[in-house]
Amino acid sequence: MSRFIIFFFFLFIAPFHVLESPFYTGNTAVSKPPESYPKNYFRYPLNIAPSLAGNFGDLRTNHYHMGLDLRTQQRENLPVVAAADGYVSHIRIEPYGYGHAIFITHPNGYTTVYGHLNKFYMELEDFVRNQQYATESWEQDIDFSPGQFPVQQGQFIAWSGNTGGSEGPHLHFEIRDSGLADGHNYNPLLFDLNIPDHVPPALYRLGIFDRNQSIYENNPRMFPLHKKVQVGERIYTPADAVIKVPYGKFSFGLSMQDKMDNSFSFGVYKADLYVDDSLYNEFKIEECIYGDSRYINAGIDYFMRYDGHGYMQHLSRLPGNHAPFYNSAGDGVLQLNDDSVHQVEVEVLDVAGNTSLLQFGIQRDSSVHFPENKMGDNIVQKLAPNQPATFENAAVQISLDENALYDTVLLRYNASNAPPEAVSALHSIGDYRQPVHTAYTVRIKSAVLLPDSMKKKVIMVMQSGRRKDAQQCIWQGDWAAARWMNFGQFYLKLDTLSPTVRPINVYDGAIFIRDQQLVFEAKDETGDLQSFNGYIDGRWIMFRQRNNRYTYDFDDRCPPGAHTLEIRAVDLAGNETVYQCSFENRAK
Repeated sequence: MSRFIIFFFFLFIAPFHVLESPFYTGNTAVSKPPESYPKNYFRYPLNIAPSLAGNFGDLRTNHYHMGLDLRTQQRENLPVVAAADGYVSHIRIEPYGYGHAIFITHPNGYTTVYGHLNKFYMELEDFVRNQQYATESWEQDIDFSPGQFPVQQGQFIAWSGNTGGSEGPHLHFEIRDSGLADGHNYNPLLFDLNIPDHVPPALYRLGIFDRNQSIYENNPRMFPLHKKVQVGERIYTPADAVIKVPYGKFSFGLSMQDKMDNSFSFGVYKADLYVDDSLYNEFKIEECIYGDSRYINAGIDYFMRYDGHGYMQHLSRLPGNHAPFYNSAGDGVLQLNDDSVHQVEVEVLDVAGNTSLLQFGIQRDSSVHFPENKMGDNIVQKLAPNQPATFENAAVQISLDENALYDTVLLRYNASNAPPEAVSALHSIGDYRQPVHTAYTVRIKSAVLLPDSMKKKVIMVMQSGRRKDAQQCIWQGDWAAARWMNFGQFYLKLDTLSPTVRPINVYDGAIFIRDQQLVFEAKDETGDLQSFNGYIDGRWIMFRQRNNRYTYDFDDRCPPGAHTLEIRAVDLAGNETVYQCSFENRAK
């Protein structure tokens, strides 16, 4: 049945006829009208041929990518220019995230963001440096008024770099709505930045999930896909033209990537699921606020990704997935009510309109079953999405809000002996391969009576798979609390060890002639430092941070001559390490 006939039926016949669908589907949602974006208003912010290392909606750890990563020929310090007339409204300097970033507000209601920069243009750089020394802080978040730093389209604003959370030289570029809070971002490719794209998306594997139970208790069936090329599009099929599906509810997942000319592989822009020419689910990532970008963990098979098997995106909406990327008339959960063969088509598009199609048939078969999935032991409570939940016993308490879970979680718990420096048991809470959307509270009772002076030295340690982290605690009597974004293993640790400070290029009596910087590595075994500060001749100097490395570039606080240096590093528990030495600057 063609889509035109479907349209004719619902327009003229359906109002007078009750149609029983062969499928079970979830609640319907109304599609939003298409947004109108200004074309050719913004220019490409680099003076080189456009090429991307990442697109809007690219699949990243715990977030959809919220902008474009523009390639800089594997080099740093390329000139970055303003995409349109406007004014510098904000700058940010941080050790992770954007690194050095400029925000430019434009008269058409949009703001552009430029991240991972090395340096700002001279007037702005001088202003920011004065603020850093005035506040004795390298990290900065500064707002500006329209008249302070106006810019014109094409004006030099910064040097590209590799700062913050960047893993290689590139420019991160965003387009935001100036009037909306929470980082309301739009897909920059919709603004026609003249980035060539003639390559359709690539499809790799189809997954079928058992939706009679939680997605986290699933063991999906997988089907490799085969490609055949036709004029203007690519068509993919599984080896079996008709896939047998079990009785009951099921949904699809798809491993897929977008492609572009002279670029890498990216997240897809749009994927529509049709069954017998009826639309059952639509995914389109056109805009997003930063708070919603974490919904990627509901949009992918999280187990598969965590276990290192790549990304598979759900062609359905999980019960606790409230992201605005699903605009169609269904949640993508299906159930066949007859034994006929039904035709499935998944249409995957990029912003340029390049299209790939997945086509196959499905048929109900009572002899087919999903692979058995062993749920494991130590299940203590069933936690449902869209409602608050708690679990507690005599030694631990957890509290989750109504937005914390994407699907039902069968909470596993056990207690065991913690490391020698611990002052509590080791509490295993949940499965670290089950994602959490919002921070939840873990409260642990100390197994040791501690005076208030010692409680300041206690931190809560979390081990979640390969990740280890620590936080300061909030105490209520003998209970210590902290908030976390992962399930895992938790315990209280009495931390009396000071952080390590290792000089890289300085020692007592060192002489600097050509090398005009001081470099240190500083870290704590339980996590990030609370602070790292340096002083030359008793005056604060500005170290920039890159992971555990701290670098001070000689400036007017280190003129030629003999100097004393003092470094102070403090960890989360307040333990401090002090390093002191003398050196001489003999620069000419």
